[in-house]
Amino acid sequence: MNLDVMTAVSPLFNRIMVIGVIALIAVIIYYLIHIGNRYVPEDRVIKINYTLVKKVILTILVVWILMYLFTKVKVLNEFFISFIMALFLAYLINPGVQYLGRKWNVPKWAGVAIVYMGVLLVMVMLAVSVIPRTTAEFTKLVSTLPDLMQRGKKLINIYGEMLTKSLGQQTADNIIESIDENIQMIIAGFQNRTIGTVGNVVSGFSSVFAKIINVIMVPIMTYFLVIDRKRIKNWVSGFVPKKYQKDASILGTEINRVMDDFIRGRIIMAIFVGVSTTIMLFIFKVEFAIVIGIVTMIADIIPYIGPFLGLLPAVIFAFISSPLKALWVLIFFIALQWVENNIVAPKVLSTTLGLHPLVVFITIILAGRLYGVLGMIISVPLVAMSIIVVNFLVRKYKEKNDEESITPIE
Repeated sequence: MNLDVMTAVSPLFNRIMVIGVIALIAVIIYYLIHIGNRYVPEDRVIKINYTLVKKVILTILVVWILMYLFTKVKVLNEFFISFIMALFLAYLINPGVQYLGRKWNVPKWAGVAIVYMGVLLVMVMLAVSVIPRTTAEFTKLVSTLPDLMQRGKKLINIYGEMLTKSLGQQTADNIIESIDENIQMIIAGFQNRTIGTVGNVVSGFSSVFAKIINVIMVPIMTYFLVIDRKRIKNWVSGFVPKKYQKDASILGTEINRVMDDFIRGRIIMAIFVGVSTTIMLFIFKVEFAIVIGIVTMIADIIPYIGPFLGLLPAVIFAFISSPLKALWVLIFFIALQWVENNIVAPKVLSTTLGLHPLVVFITIILAGRLYGVLGMIISVPLVAMSIIVVNFLVRKYKEKNDEESITPIE
């Protein structure tokens, strides 16, 4: 009983400790500034904008409470994910709806319905032509994993003899053993997750029902986000004081431009890479071409890390078939990445997010740990949006200080 109480209290105690340490550091910094200001000239005194400090603290507190609620309350967490997906879909289909309205004066509700029908038609075509083959390939992949592992071991042993001659017996044995262990861990993890997923679908009817509700909610929310875009914008603007509405409009336009560019651009490039990879693997007669193509398409949405995640399975399965084939697949992937980054990207991405690669990398890793693949996909635009807001606020703050520093000439 005491152990259970300590287990429940420990996370709360840790949070209180973190808040206490942050508050202590803030108090120390405040008193250091206050004491230091007594011994410096007037023009070098550090002035603290208490109004701004209060707003920042309040914002951090609200964000912390919301994150806590979304983490602990499952319904809020699922709704948040559904809303983010609906927002992404709204960005994707809005250009098509706008085009139908400009070209043929189609009302927004009808434009959304036409786009939905088009998507449904594509899904039916995929269900008839591609999905059965993909399901068959996936089933074959799971069932033939042990055989693939044995083939991989044979190749490792063959190349192990070459390593033994060049590096020595002990070093070669260590390398081979390490590779063998990693392969077994990857395959075992893949099989366990596959079996676990199937078991969850069979046994967890309530969970499946909740997922179905989410699937229904996403297109409904997308519909209202598209047709009521101006009404939602005006509703949000109503919460902004009149003197800040112009700035809020400028900020919203900037965020909308960057998000629209990133989301649609990444999806278009991902489809291009996925289709090109599938065709290439069919040409080289690599097994599980469709499954690998789908994995590559999804992975390509993730900046920097995505292309490597897509490359890995293609090269591995090509290598099991033939090392020379794996080399050709690797060369093709390098050429495909060059085409994507130098020809396709400039056409579909008019702007960049302006994030340092290290920031993107850290964001993807942290989001992947918290929310999996979906987190890795949506984390970068969300961080970019946050940085746009911060940069805008800093720019406005500097403009305000510059205006206050200018004295009128009498």
